[in-house]
Amino acid sequence: VMVSTRVSGSRDLIAFASSFSNGPAGIVVVNKGKIAQIVKVELDHFIPGEKYYYYTMIGDNDNGEFSRKVIINGETTDRVAGGPENYDSLAAMAAPIKGGIVLDSPPYSAIYMLVDGHKDLTDVENTELNVPNQFSLQQNYPNPFNPSTAMDYHLHKSGFVRLTIFDVTGKRVRTLVEEHQTAGFHQFVWNGSDDNGRQLPSAVYYYSLQTDNYVETKKLTLIR
Repeated sequence: VMVSTRVSGSRDLIAFASSFSNGPAGIVVVNKGKIAQIVKVELDHFIPGEKYYYYTMIGDNDNGEFSRKVIINGETTDRVAGGPENYDSLAAMAAPIKGGIVLDSPPYSAIYMLVDGHKDLTDVENTELNVPNQFSLQQNYPNPFNPSTAMDYHLHKSGFVRLTIFDVTGKRVRTLVEEHQTAGFHQFVWNGSDDNGRQLPSAVYYYSLQTDNYVETKKLTLIR
């Protein structure tokens, strides 16, 4: 039976699916709209495994609405056109299937996904696909953003993680993550609200990732 998929969230979302003889399913989700969407993927005629892996591809905004650059999982090129220099070895993002397949789909983006099937694709505990070789915090996307933006970060080792938002005065306005997390690739989608659920005004903010032995901070812009 041919595997099929459905996505919910917006008419701007389109999904395609196919299955492979060794078990996994391949899925492409396209957001043809100008607003970021939270995507929930559902599969028919398919028994999922434990993990799914994905790449998110968007256009850069270095030249206004038109750019010849491509950003894949937060990485791009220093050249005037093209994608990441290491695209042939760029690790996929990974997440557990338990609880459903839910992703952030940036405006005008394509997400390429591989979902474990009843025949396991790989031993995910021992593959470089699932465990990065260093800690890192990626640039959020989209940026500037409204109404939501995604922050990807890579954990080389399991441990306590804190991901927070600060305003330009250094005041903490939102704690996004404050918990123990396993090594791997993680993502948080922020909707621009503070710790009390109130929507923050247009401004430049900073988001900071802190672990036991790693701290990195990046800048983002919220536009209402």
